[in-house]
Amino acid sequence: MRLVNRKDINDEVWNRIIDSSTKENYILYTWALDATAENWCAIVEGDYNFIFPIPFSEILGVKRARQQIYSRQVDWIGDEKLIPKAIELLKSEFSECDVRISKSEFGISDQHFQVLDLERDFEFSTNAKRLIKKSEKLNYVETDDLSVLMRLYTSNTHEKLNNSNENLSRLENLMLSCKENGKGYAFNAFEGEKIVGACFIIEDKSTATYLIGDSNPEQKKAGVVYGMMNYAIQKAQEKKMKRFDFGGSNVDSVAQFYKKFGAKNQIYTRISWDNSPFWFKLLKKIRR
Repeated sequence: MRLVNRKDINDEVWNRIIDSSTKENYILYTWALDATAENWCAIVEGDYNFIFPIPFSEILGVKRARQQIYSRQVDWIGDEKLIPKAIELLKSEFSECDVRISKSEFGISDQHFQVLDLERDFEFSTNAKRLIKKSEKLNYVETDDLSVLMRLYTSNTHEKLNNSNENLSRLENLMLSCKENGKGYAFNAFEGEKIVGACFIIEDKSTATYLIGDSNPEQKKAGVVYGMMNYAIQKAQEKKMKRFDFGGSNVDSVAQFYKKFGAKNQIYTRISWDNSPFWFKLLKKIRR
């Protein structure tokens, strides 16, 4: 087992393994990792028999393995029994770690995300049905132009989250990479000739994943976001997808919103430690 730098990873072999795996997680592809992570490397066993991508950053010589933005989790592919060995290798390389993987006994399983099982019966909440009905007049048009979505997201959600412009660029790069690799689509919501909302959905194997969607506050009150979610779920059903992944949240208010569409909680695992120097921990506290 070894740690492999990004530049030494064979993209063709790596992405072929991701494509043939039962894991359905768009962030595992090299192009998605490149788009979202400041840096990344991978733990590899043998001839790519076990792979585990690790996003990381380095500040003042302290290497930090950290889950990158616009991703819920990375993951491993291969024998789960090798994870303890992989964690030991990580500890020798990274002073700090906070990455998430699929549910595993090797970590803390206290994280939740929300998924809608499209192969089973589900029902929207009364509130969701009411707001979807309110949005029935809307039309939805798929588009290659991300400018409307980026404008809406920048002026609404991006500003509320105080995200950096660098993160905004990563979001756009991820969407462009998804489109380039046939893994996603954008659509705009129209009321007459006026665009009132926009959304991006990632598709990998049998899973459709909600990445972002936005509209202005007054349009949200009119049910535009509910209408867009309903449209995306219907499209996933038409394409015979098995799951609609809401991206997930441990924030209760956000999780409750997703549950209005019939989504259920699923658990994933956090691998975390902080062995960084005292002075670095103190610096982090000051910067907060």
